[in-house]
Amino acid sequence: MTSGKRDKPRVAIVDDNPDCRELLGALLRETFEIVSFDSVEEAIETIPVCKPVLVLCDLLMPDHDGFDLIKRLRAQAVAIPVIAVTAHVAQNAREKAIAAGFDHFIAKPFDVDAMLQLIHRCAGLAAA
Repeated sequence: MTSGKRDKPRVAIVDDNPDCRELLGALLRETFEIVSFDSVEEAIETIPVCKPVLVLCDLLMPDHDGFDLIKRLRAQAVAIPVIAVTAHVAQNAREKAIAAGFDHFIAKPFDVDAMLQLIHRCAGLAAA
């Protein structure tokens, strides 16, 4: 990661699936600087330092889950928007994610245009 002034706002992607990280990165790279993590532990250590404007996080991962991430970020007083992006769409998954502290919930497969509008809104940008 480079230091200094950024030209683009930074978005963190936390997902154990490399294909999902690459897809989200490809969709966002034109507007955002992307930092991605394949584990919650790595994300917890780095997000407070790299200061993204937004975090996209899968809920189900092998080391810890997205609920661990949101709990630990909020305990560190990290007040940036965090969006759950997951294929975990069990009954009440959205409500559980919001109650846990996620700002929004996006189910996979997602509508690309709707997701981009939400991400831009959460990042404080006009929709692309």
